[in-house]
Amino acid sequence: MNKQPLTGFEQETVKNMRSQEAVLKDARMMAALIVEVTDGWSCDECDITEPEALHWLSRRLQDHLDLLAAHTGAKDVPGWMLPEEAA
Repeated sequence: MNKQPLTGFEQETVKNMRSQEAVLKDARMMAALIVEVTDGWSCDECDITEPEALHWLSRRLQDHLDLLAAHTGAKDVPGWMLPEEAA
């Protein structure tokens, strides 16, 4: 396996994933976007009503909520999100 060092952007992303507040903020923003899209919101220049785009956004929201559950110690967290010593 080729292990390259993380870029500055990747390091910042990982750091943010460790912050409950950052994960919650991202999840809330994604949920708000999903609500807008499914409520008939439209934007001719930025059509996010494509099924693949909505599926991607829904999966990212699910990932963020699972990550937040892992931060808070919920029992229904996917195994791959648990710390290595707990998995």
